[in-house]
Amino acid sequence: MGFATTDVETRERKLSRDMIRDLLTALLEGAITIVVEALSHRSEPTSTKRWLERKAELDVLLKHPKELQRLLREHQKIQAIKLYKEETKASLKEAKMAVEMMADEMLVAQYEAHLRRRSSTALEEIRHCLETGSRLHAIKVYRKSTGLGLKESKNAVDLLAVKWGLLQ
Repeated sequence: MGFATTDVETRERKLSRDMIRDLLTALLEGAITIVVEALSHRSEPTSTKRWLERKAELDVLLKHPKELQRLLREHQKIQAIKLYKEETKASLKEAKMAVEMMADEMLVAQYEAHLRRRSSTALEEIRHCLETGSRLHAIKVYRKSTGLGLKESKNAVDLLAVKWGLLQ
């Protein structure tokens, strides 16, 4: 007896090929739909100026800014994002960006206060270093003045540079 293919086997193979082709087509169409959807949502603010304008519009809608600050102080970032999103009707991306910016602003205020308590001239020296493009020296001054580690000092100096508009 040979291994001759029957009409049934031939039809089953054709069906299998057709099913695979249909499945691949559906997957490709789904992938294209996802990409198109993602690209269509790119209308959210991207430039810094537009984002700051949008954030100012959203911040006006906040009903409980002190609650938001409390959540950030208690390191409850997810809850803070949820609160911001609910009160302002912002997108998740906008809420996340806004809350992160608020957290950074709070950190900068803490860093400045920390420096003022430690050294009366350190803040001015750091600003001068940043204005002249000597970021590494600014980090060294911050570390020496506060006793903090390299990572914390770098983050503090970077946030101060952003606040002062001296980011390079």
